[in-house]
Amino acid sequence: SMPMPTYTVRAFLEDRSGRLWVGTDHGIIRYQNGQQVLLTIEDGLAENDVLVLAEDSSGAIWVGTRGGLTLYKDDRFTSYTKRDGLPSDHVRSLYAEADGTLWIGTYDGGLARLRDGRFTRYTTEDGLFNNGVFQILEDEKGNLWMSSNRGIYRVVKQQLNDYAEGKIQSISSVPYGTKDGMLSNEC
Repeated sequence: SMPMPTYTVRAFLEDRSGRLWVGTDHGIIRYQNGQQVLLTIEDGLAENDVLVLAEDSSGAIWVGTRGGLTLYKDDRFTSYTKRDGLPSDHVRSLYAEADGTLWIGTYDGGLARLRDGRFTRYTTEDGLFNNGVFQILEDEKGNLWMSSNRGIYRVVKQQLNDYAEGKIQSISSVPYGTKDGMLSNEC
């Protein structure tokens, strides 16, 4: 018999309809009603190396890969890359808000906001502490907390939105690292 291929699993998501999505370095395995399907570049995925999965308020699935961002909605894939306004094709983190806003963290290109079909990019040139955004979490005070290989930092979400709407010209970040008690800056 043929040997089974070895897949590295990097992301899991159970969506609201009970489907299980498994992001691997060979594409996405979708489990539904006892059936499994492998979805790849051939199906419309931006890249087979999947790093992160998120479900938005409409039930759409967002897929972050090493080669771009992919939306799975109504059984169709739509992919976005730097050509479409993504800051980097290496997507490391996703945070979907209830209002439909999607925050996209990249390995080396900074943060992006996708709202109403438009990308806004935030980098160190705009006041972001680091262009690595490996995880994005929101606290109850309206801050987004992000991790990088230089430490953790937070930004007031309202500032990010004001910047996107042209109300302010830059943002400010508050970094935390070893001097603040972290064992390592690497996250």
